Amino acid sequence: MLVCDLEGECEATNKAELDHALMKRYDSGVNHFRLFLDSNEWPSLIIMVSGEVAWLYFLSSSEHAGYRSVGAVPGLDPKGWTRFVSLGPQEELFPNDEVVPFADALRAAEEFSVTGQLPQCADWYELA
Repeated sequence: MLVCDLEGECEATNKAELDHALMKRYDSGVNHFRLFLDSNEWPSLIIMVSGEVAWLYFLSSSEHAGYRSVGAVPGLDPKGWTRFVSLGPQEELFPNDEVVPFADALRAAEEFSVTGQLPQCADWYELA
């Protein structure tokens, strides 16, 4: 699996390498990952991390708008927003009801690396 982040990319050939790659953080504990099974652009899983929380976006093909994570993190105001840093790097805000614990994002990445499909271990909202 190809793992791209804010400053580069690496190949993860097993769970340990994937987990290690996804633990990399910059500045104030942020990173933005895009995971690909191979050199193809689709499917892909995007994981934006800020501290111990993450935002997920799954793209199955260029013809589909994708899926975004649905979450409820204890301690986050369900009507509030969380700051993430995207590739660029630039700041983006996402609604807290789309934010999940980083541990859930890690499980989703591990499942995606095996199945190449939308991870079933997470809750998703399909975009039109």
